[in-house]
Amino acid sequence: MKMMAGFDKMSEKAFAKSGSTASEAVDNISTVAALGTESLFLRQYSEQPEKLLVAGSRKAFLSSIAYGASEIMQFSIWAIAL
Repeated sequence: MKMMAGFDKMSEKAFAKSGSTASEAVDNISTVAALGTESLFLRQYSEQPEKLLVAGSRKAFLSSIAYGASEIMQFSIWAIAL
């Protein structure tokens, strides 16, 4: 549970940061267009969710390994008991 709470906080921060970047770009669209920095804002907007995807994939992999190990232990104990 603690791992899920930490991941939720991390995802909340990542989405808040990418949302604030998008909001800043939209609020100042004339300045962004005049300076030609659309690609900069697009890159900043897309970096945070990509980091979140990598962290989520790692978390899913580790939790599936832990679940598999617990199932192996459970079925092994049942096999020995029978």
